[in-house]
Amino acid sequence: MFEQSKVVAPWHERNRCVLTIGAATAFSLLGDQVLYAVLPVYYESLGISALQVGVLLSANRWIRLITNDWAHRLGQRRGQKWLFLLAFVLGVLTTAAYALYTTFSVLLVMRLAWGLAWSFIRHLGVQAILLDVPGERAGRTMGLYNGISRAGSVAGLLGGALLVDIFGFVNGILCLAIISLVSLPLAWSGHRGYRLLESRQSGSALGLAGRWIRSWHRGSRLRHEHTRGGARGLCQCRRLAERGNFDRRAAGRALRDGRRRGAMVG
Repeated sequence: MFEQSKVVAPWHERNRCVLTIGAATAFSLLGDQVLYAVLPVYYESLGISALQVGVLLSANRWIRLITNDWAHRLGQRRGQKWLFLLAFVLGVLTTAAYALYTTFSVLLVMRLAWGLAWSFIRHLGVQAILLDVPGERAGRTMGLYNGISRAGSVAGLLGGALLVDIFGFVNGILCLAIISLVSLPLAWSGHRGYRLLESRQSGSALGLAGRWIRSWHRGSRLRHEHTRGGARGLCQCRRLAERGNFDRRAAGRALRDGRRRGAMVG
């Protein structure tokens, strides 16, 4: 007999999740990355000091010491697909706010908000990607994801800075905010929701142990009911014998009926 050859899905189908989430992440990074290129140059025209530039460019990293743990905890619950989408929405809003409100206090709040958004984008994105990937492909998958997502860093640094030079700080940043809207449908289509988390838990040692305990408990219950049904049949046989009308066929029917009832109860 000839062995059936495996049908291998096309490369883009096998990597659809990492491609879409990586692209969504790349678009979300445009507004963040452009600030690293233009704030050190345009800070005087925005009315902020050089020291404040340093605070703004690092604030999103400091806040992630707290928000990364939030993303991890909330990522274990239902509704993570909506959390993922809301993180991208917050990223778009912070990019638009950089252009609309250029005072230091508002920019600082927006940088902190971006740090919060990035914690969820990064954590939930990586979680969704790796849940469907075999262990032997995890490294190359993460390399592909980082390569695609960091293309947004390059585009934000080069393309974003070019837009600011041509159209000015406000209009250039607003253009990037509009472009980053593309991340929303990509994020929604790339993340497949809570069922991935359930599949991961069912494949874990804890999930396997839980399933084994449940199956053992159900099997023991069936055995108990089956035995109890057989005992009922034996009692019927004894009653027939005591009445003096014992019949082998009737006894067999009583035994089978008792066991069948026991199985139906289980």
